[in-house]
Amino acid sequence: MTSDEFSDGAPDEEVEPSAVPVREEPLPEILPVLPLRNTVLFPSIVAPMAATTERAKRLVDDALAADRLIVTVAARDPEVTEPGAEDLYTVGTAVRILRMTKTEDGAQRLWVQGLRRVEIGAYDQTKPYLRAHVKALIKDRSANLELEALHRRLGARGLTVLGVSIDEGAPAKVGRFVKGRKVTYPIAIDTAKA
Repeated sequence: MTSDEFSDGAPDEEVEPSAVPVREEPLPEILPVLPLRNTVLFPSIVAPMAATTERAKRLVDDALAADRLIVTVAARDPEVTEPGAEDLYTVGTAVRILRMTKTEDGAQRLWVQGLRRVEIGAYDQTKPYLRAHVKALIKDRSANLELEALHRRLGARGLTVLGVSIDEGAPAKVGRFVKGRKVTYPIAIDTAKA
């Protein structure tokens, strides 16, 4: 794995990332954010990394002293050497640092495990490293994908898929559902009773 701050370890070491089941646990609202260049770490994957910059080492040290959790997120442009918040995608992976050892040259060799996809909100810190508000994304989108497929199939016939919610506070709940599920079909909300 490579980034502006992390690398995948020694070139002579052949280690394949592996998937390991992850126990779901609540995430803190705010986590340190590590930009990755040309790399995406997925949930359940265990992989080696190396922290080589002072910024990355500080992030790792602080995470190890706390709950061992960080967020990795891909940089939009791999040529930017020290990406800021505006240079990053808004969806990343919450990661647990499983193990860390220091090398003779001062780098930190890590084993990390991806926990779950997260949406990255507002950044509340940029120095000495990035830190942001995060929210776990819904794990299973299969029901949403089925609705999208139904919408495409029926839309070709001039029909529309319609969902109705009669719950109190439905417009706000529907809005959160639509945003959280990244819905791509039309939604009509009657706000007259909201």
